[in-house]
Amino acid sequence: MNGLMKVKIFTMAFNRPDLLQQQIDSLNKNLEDDDYEHNIVYDTRDNKYLDDFKRICEKNKINLYHHQSEPGKTASFYNSDAIQWTYDTIISNYDEDCIVLFLDHDIFLIDSFDINEFMREYDLAGPVQPRGPVNYVWQGLLFFKKDSLAGEDFDFYPKQVQGHLLDSCGGTYTLTDNPRIRYFSTDIEYPDEYDGMDLKEIDEGYGFELHLNQKFLHFRNACGWHKGFDVSKVSVKKNTLNVMLENLNG
Repeated sequence: MNGLMKVKIFTMAFNRPDLLQQQIDSLNKNLEDDDYEHNIVYDTRDNKYLDDFKRICEKNKINLYHHQSEPGKTASFYNSDAIQWTYDTIISNYDEDCIVLFLDHDIFLIDSFDINEFMREYDLAGPVQPRGPVNYVWQGLLFFKKDSLAGEDFDFYPKQVQGHLLDSCGGTYTLTDNPRIRYFSTDIEYPDEYDGMDLKEIDEGYGFELHLNQKFLHFRNACGWHKGFDVSKVSVKKNTLNVMLENLNG
């Protein structure tokens, strides 16, 4: 292993099995870490897509975890609850140290990337979410070293702190200013154009994002948490994503 750490990727999935194979393909093509394990956490109230996720995971020989949640909560709570369950039930019980990546189901790796190399100098990394004077880490692209953060209070739920409402993973605000933790805030870009296509004109759900020096593409709002937009698998935005991934990843 030459001192390299095993990488454990956890994709939080809900209602878009049509995106999962595209994400798997993007990781297989571009991730340079040899020793990585991909896991899918399917958070559901009604099991509507369970068979679809089972079929895709079996085909690709990746792990599927089934998290059953109760109806009547908010999208932020569901996302946070699935992540908290994953950390408490699975990750905290690992015997060996590893690098963990929490990944939203609508994020795709579009360029070569080595997680071990990237995390060499850091314990925690991901886009900062500022709310007034309070900073927490966005959950959709969150890296951390398991043993480096052992003993810290890992709270992924929304919070209200100093009068500010913190969204999913709001509880990570205690980690971002902890002097013991080497935290790196990754960058976000909002592209207006791709290969002649005006991305502003097809903004059916918050447009697209580029993360971490344009290594990751974020589709945004794929699960439809913002009810004012339709980004279903037959939408213009989804068709645009198909074109982008085909061009970028082949």
